Amino acid sequence: MTSSLEEFVQRFACQRISATAVTDEDLAPIGDPEVDVEQLEPGKAFIFTATVEVSPRLELTTEADYKGVQRHETVHRGGRRRGRLWVERLRRQFAELEPGRARGARRRPS
Repeated sequence: MTSSLEEFVQRFACQRISATAVTDEDLAPIGDPEVDVEQLEPGKAFIFTATVEVSPRLELTTEADYKGVQRHETVHRGGRRRGRLWVERLRRQFAELEPGRARGARRRPS
């Protein structure tokens, strides 16, 4: 069983090395890498495999390359009222309750 320190070092090394590889290879990853540790022993090289799904690169350099490519666009129409309703729905959806400071009851000045 590995210790929490070994797990931390393993996770840290995998993240750093994977991030460097993504940058060096100019990849556009979709999500986090799936890591398979092959060797993690004191005094030996740390060997692992990281697999990540990437977005494909599409290079269109001439008119013939993009002549048949279709683009779909969704147009949303609505007024201010619809926009306010949409914002209010988002506010409720992502709202979080936080405990408030306890305040004693006060008498209203007469």
